[in-house]
Amino acid sequence: MRVKRGTETFFVPVDRSTAFLTLKQTLADIISDANTSVASTSPSDISLYKGDFSSDPSQMKELLDGGTVSDHEVVSDSVIFMVLAKDNGKCTAEGFSKTDIVTA
Repeated sequence: MRVKRGTETFFVPVDRSTAFLTLKQTLADIISDANTSVASTSPSDISLYKGDFSSDPSQMKELLDGGTVSDHEVVSDSVIFMVLAKDNGKCTAEGFSKTDIVTA
């Protein structure tokens, strides 16, 4: 699965039973390892979204922790968008701009 945040793309192996909380933990570990000068990231700091950002960002759907890849019909080449919580602890997709999302 491809997970995008800004200009970064993370390729994460998942299967149909993978829960989004598990995916968030994997992403948090990757981000924390890559940014040793930054405080560690926890799964609660991450929100994941599915949808066609280029045509209508308001239609993006948040993928909740208890859901699985198969619950949301996410296929292996799907693109999921990741948003990290800001200082106020809130994650929103409203901060996306077309320059933030780079599709391969």
